Amino acid sequence: MNAIRVWRICHIEVACDVDNPLVGARGAAAVFGPQKGATPEMVEELEQGLQNYARVLQQQTEINVCQMAGGGAAGGMGIAAAVFLNADIKPGIEIV
Repeated sequence: MNAIRVWRICHIEVACDVDNPLVGARGAAAVFGPQKGATPEMVEELEQGLQNYARVLQQQTEINVCQMAGGGAAGGMGIAAAVFLNADIKPGIEIV
């Protein structure tokens, strides 16, 4: 069985402790960038990169990921898990 088939039959749940979307005023760059020491200029550059990432994902998958709850967790890893692994993003308390 190839890897793609294996991923499609697995049910993956990703525990997430935030509900921030990928982009926007509550998005990954705006909220978490300054916490990690990013300057306002860096935050703008990060936001543009995440918007481009979202645009490419939507073009390739037809999934609008911009405002997906939890998508901004870990710099966008929530979105990657949802799109590439077909994972459900859930609050950690629902999984633990």
